[in-house]
Amino acid sequence: MTNIIRLRNNTIKLTEYIGHKKYFNEIYCFILATLVLLFWNYDSMIGMVVMASLAAIIILMTNDLKYALPCIIYIIFILNHGFLADVIPYNILIALGVFALVLGIYTIRNGFHIHKMKSIIGLLGLAIFQIIPIFWNTTITNQSTLYLLYFADAAYLLIYIIVASGIKKNALELVSVAISYLGVIIAIECITRVIELKDTVDNVLSLRYHLGWGRENEAGIMLCFCLPFSFYLISKTPQARFMFMHNIKILLCIVGIILTNARGAYIFGLAEIIILYIATFFFAKAKFKYLQFIVLFVSLVFITVAIFGKEAIKLYDDILERVFYNNLNNNGRLELWLMALDRFHEKPLFTAFGAGMVADIGATDTPEGLQQGVIVYHSTIFETLAISGLFGFFFLLVHFAEKYRSLTYTNYNFMQIIGIGFLLVGLYGFIDNTYHMFYFMIPMVIVLATIDANSYEEFNKLF
Repeated sequence: MTNIIRLRNNTIKLTEYIGHKKYFNEIYCFILATLVLLFWNYDSMIGMVVMASLAAIIILMTNDLKYALPCIIYIIFILNHGFLADVIPYNILIALGVFALVLGIYTIRNGFHIHKMKSIIGLLGLAIFQIIPIFWNTTITNQSTLYLLYFADAAYLLIYIIVASGIKKNALELVSVAISYLGVIIAIECITRVIELKDTVDNVLSLRYHLGWGRENEAGIMLCFCLPFSFYLISKTPQARFMFMHNIKILLCIVGIILTNARGAYIFGLAEIIILYIATFFFAKAKFKYLQFIVLFVSLVFITVAIFGKEAIKLYDDILERVFYNNLNNNGRLELWLMALDRFHEKPLFTAFGAGMVADIGATDTPEGLQQGVIVYHSTIFETLAISGLFGFFFLLVHFAEKYRSLTYTNYNFMQIIGIGFLLVGLYGFIDNTYHMFYFMIPMVIVLATIDANSYEEFNKLF
């Protein structure tokens, strides 16, 4: 036992030493991202077990959640296939159960620190009013794992509480790097899937595909979520090699966005890229070097267009045609929004408290083919009104207010650049799936918890 304690103490000291090295965050997240992509390509089941086990070991050896956060963020993006609606993946649940046990023991020993949780009211309200409609559920008629969906927001709330309480050191920079590499992971997954399926269609921009954890349009949402973090990292570095590296991440995200074939990702992703490239110049620590990179980037674009003239023009025309000309319709969203409003207005009880997370069940396209599944309404507003009514919508507004207020406790660059990203992704969520979706909520609450935990210990309130 003495040797184990000595080993743990030495590990903590070593982690504190190397954790302050300027290359550590990049190397650490790069290694984890590489593992994620390898497991996603070959065996996601083993990969999820390995990542959960690695997170548990890190917590045990460092006595801090900080270095486990990238593992927690990445674990769901290892999944490369879906599950049958009523089949429980026991091997994953066992691994996650062991990790949850370690996390629970750590949290109990560390304690809950409510004073750090500046964003808890909105998340708590969303969780409560997502659960309440389970008492009048009529769409689930037998034993089903779909009942677990009523507790999804409660799970995200628990993640927020545990992370906000468990971070002992400034984790904002590490989480920013981790999210920037999450964009790289998703972009490479999109590229890989398109290469696999390119011979099945005449034009890859008409390709529909599933990554396992989500569809191509959902990948577009997450790429837009990840982009601002690379811009933030650019703004704070004076070194050209780091600027170059972060620009490579951005370029990969741009390629990924193009290959998602998602109109929303094209519009809001382009808006993010233009706004953030301009805004970052005013926040950059090394403005002249940054300006040089912008000139280099624009020059490379023109050179690429000149070399691949016909292909570049065709790509431009295809995207323009897809976004603005042909097929300019709502892709069924209007029908889904009207369905959500029908549920919302169906009876006063639903108007106040919602019809529930499983308000409507229908045929949905999954990696395992068409299955009976939960219909989502492709809009944060309509989804929230349908599943949790006016009370849920009120707490969604509270959450938004808390989220943007929390940004004012961070450093100026982070507040401005990530704030722009949050705003644009929030607008994107009006027409697609963001809130209440696991692939968006888990990274989002971890970022929010990290902001709140670090703002208490490290930063002064701006306003």
